[in-house]
Amino acid sequence: MKLLKKKLEEEGVLFFPNTAITGFEIKRNKISALKSPAQHFEADLFVLAAGSWTAHLLKRAGICLYLQDGKGYSVTLSKPPARPQHACILVEARVAVTPMGDDLRFAGTLELSGLTPGVNRRRVQAILDSIPQYFPKFEMPETDPGHAWYGYRPCAPDGLPYIGFLRKYENLMVATGHAMMGLSLGPATGELVAQLVAGNPDERFAKFFDPNRFAGGTHRG
Repeated sequence: MKLLKKKLEEEGVLFFPNTAITGFEIKRNKISALKSPAQHFEADLFVLAAGSWTAHLLKRAGICLYLQDGKGYSVTLSKPPARPQHACILVEARVAVTPMGDDLRFAGTLELSGLTPGVNRRRVQAILDSIPQYFPKFEMPETDPGHAWYGYRPCAPDGLPYIGFLRKYENLMVATGHAMMGLSLGPATGELVAQLVAGNPDERFAKFFDPNRFAGGTHRG
């Protein structure tokens, strides 16, 4: 990520960290600027890629996007004495096991939580309890489920991302709804966004990710 950020900065991309977007300036059928406490950001075209928070931001522009967060949890062990050499999926337990350098990460669950903060200890404990069933020789250290990391995955009703222009404003796009595949699908999403901006999208894919595909889902009812 550091290398990617450096490359983008070399290409002229500007970053504004820790900057909250509080709303939109709207002129006719276009977004003219994004509002923040410190300044407004004017542009010809806007791409909203705010993950599970995308729908909340769009409400401020009078748009309803059907998007639900799916909270996931992970526990990372620092330098365990033994660990698998390859990443794997514990299919029945729905747990991902990922060696990361000298560390080992267990991750799983998809909890529809409505962006609520906090850890569901029962769900984390279920992840921890599944490990000995698959790796009986692995010694799981004593771990407090309440210290687990958690994050929100943006999920659409049909499991497909939203990538494309919204009908209500001709210069507003979204790129969200990738559920558990956001990092994996990020580069391909960027390519499709670039095609859409240039006006020559690959229709074999673009039609499936149309953010207007649910009737009534992209305007205020």
